[in-house]
Amino acid sequence: MTSYFSALVDFVHAHSQYTHIAIFLLALSEAIPVVGTVVPGSTLIIGISALATSANANPWLLVIAATAGAIIGDGLSFWLGQRYHREILNSWPAFVPLVSGILRMSPLQFYAANILSALAWAPAHIFPGVLLAMALQLTIPSTEQRTILVIAGLIVATFVIFATRSYFKVKSSPPID
Repeated sequence: MTSYFSALVDFVHAHSQYTHIAIFLLALSEAIPVVGTVVPGSTLIIGISALATSANANPWLLVIAATAGAIIGDGLSFWLGQRYHREILNSWPAFVPLVSGILRMSPLQFYAANILSALAWAPAHIFPGVLLAMALQLTIPSTEQRTILVIAGLIVATFVIFATRSYFKVKSSPPID
């Protein structure tokens, strides 16, 4: 799985014009049930933001892409909950937008909260990458060295996220009698 994410980062670094699409898709995938638990979107968004900033991408466009992806992803999850509420309750773990739809929250209330949360979530995921890229540009002159450092950081962060999830999954499992 690490090689897949490394290839994604390499692709985005080589084709920075697609960075906004990658950020949008990662933000969208974070909100989709099951997909969001497998794809370390937050980690990749921060890393890709760092690479994109070092390639002179506009950080505000990255924030817009992340915000739009988060809103649409949460909206899709909410719609799935509204549309398939009984079937999902019997077969799927709970996710906030999905549960909001299952519980028949009004779309107006949901989208008000969804948009406000996306406006906070996107900058919180984009700007750490932007700041990382700015710091790396000041301290490490070589683009290749910066890329290697960001990829290594992403690999370590991905490992830490999966290890943490596994640890808490084991800790929260009921004891076997």
